[in-house]
Amino acid sequence: MRKFFWAALGATLCLAAYVLFRPLIVWPFGWNALPERAATVPAESSPATAFLNEQYATGRYPSLSAAVSIDGKIVWSHTQGYADLKALTPATPQSQYRIGSSSKAVNATLAAILVAQNKLDLDKPITSYIGYFPDKGHPITTRQLLSHTAGIRHYGMCFCAPIWDYENTRHFDTVRDAVGTFSNSDLLFEPGTGFSYSSYGTVLASGVMEGAGGDTYLNLVQNHVAAPLGLAGLKPDDRTIADDHRARFYEVENGNYRDALPTDDSIKWAGGGFVASPQDLAKLGGAWIGSDFIPPNVRDTFWAPQTLNDGTVNPQNYALGWRVGEIEVDGKIIRVVHHNGTAKGSSSSFMLFPDYGMAVSVMTNRGIQGGEPFQDFAKQIGLLMLKADGAD
Repeated sequence: MRKFFWAALGATLCLAAYVLFRPLIVWPFGWNALPERAATVPAESSPATAFLNEQYATGRYPSLSAAVSIDGKIVWSHTQGYADLKALTPATPQSQYRIGSSSKAVNATLAAILVAQNKLDLDKPITSYIGYFPDKGHPITTRQLLSHTAGIRHYGMCFCAPIWDYENTRHFDTVRDAVGTFSNSDLLFEPGTGFSYSSYGTVLASGVMEGAGGDTYLNLVQNHVAAPLGLAGLKPDDRTIADDHRARFYEVENGNYRDALPTDDSIKWAGGGFVASPQDLAKLGGAWIGSDFIPPNVRDTFWAPQTLNDGTVNPQNYALGWRVGEIEVDGKIIRVVHHNGTAKGSSSSFMLFPDYGMAVSVMTNRGIQGGEPFQDFAKQIGLLMLKADGAD
């Protein structure tokens, strides 16, 4: 009887360890060699096309897909590789990828529209719009949530399986339910006194937008962003809904690949939970710079680096759902607005060149770690396009 008890206890502990630490336990298993030959989608010869082909030839990416818009119109796109490595299904310009934190730019677009409609005041306490977030002893504003200065925590360990909420596999039916996963956490600092990047802060902001817009968050995105701009591929990454255009997602290492572990992005729609094609994001970016879809005064507000209570600009020069900065090329300073994203088995490089009316989006169905070359692909393609156009 004692032997049975210890055997049962050991089996239970092993099972618990597997459930809690599955991402670490299964990592060494399930790898396959990448296909030797690439699927190809024809495209015109150009420096940008050649660049994407060269990067695909390195063997680091199951597929690469990119698009450029100028003044809101797609002027170039190119795709290389496979949406599904096992079935050898070629990626197409319509293939959808998880865009990770580039979702924050989608979220900023909805927020800007609600501000323009006078439905959302960035500086009102969020309690003016929702009543379910617990009192933290200090008022929190939507401006602070969108600029990561509210003190809301980011992903971390949780009482869940797996024990990291970034690896979430539980489905949340509502934004309010998702907010419940972090609503009882203490603030990291008094709102407005510090900066700490937080996808959960963006999720809370999406709940505020529901209160301001009078509809569910996903309906607001569809009706105010995706439908008006014709973004057919911009959708929540809901694994319960089949979509023929959605790529399969992978991890790639040393010429081998494996399927990314299952995840459920309903915990973070606004912070990192959308799928899209590069053409979708290029059009979205174009709406910020090539039309009056976002009024200029609202756009300027959302692209202004946010200051802390002491008057200093936050350390990452972060604006409202966007990063802003400058790059120097041949002694010339070029203004850029951008937001990359990394998700399970997928990545997005997304950059706007406002002074040239240009938006660039590049995606791959591979998870990318910080510091890898892919993160600069949108910038590199944008500069190639400017050079080819002879822009001053």
